[in-house]
Amino acid sequence: MRCVVELNYESEDMAGLVFNSTKPDDDNFVRTEIRGKTVIATIEAGSLESMRRAVDDFLACVSVAERSRI
Repeated sequence: MRCVVELNYESEDMAGLVFNSTKPDDDNFVRTEIRGKTVIATIEAGSLESMRRAVDDFLACVSVAERSRI
């Protein structure tokens, strides 16, 4: 099962901050890439519960990165 999350930001700097903050957390479940002002995360898991945990973990990291910019 696969989920693609696209996060669009107002600036490339903010997208870069989020990308760099979440990149160390990439593991067998998450692959991230950056395209201009957009961060794209492809999350893969073998079950719905694993997917929910992986998406939740990724979005928690995104939230911390976004708040660090404020």
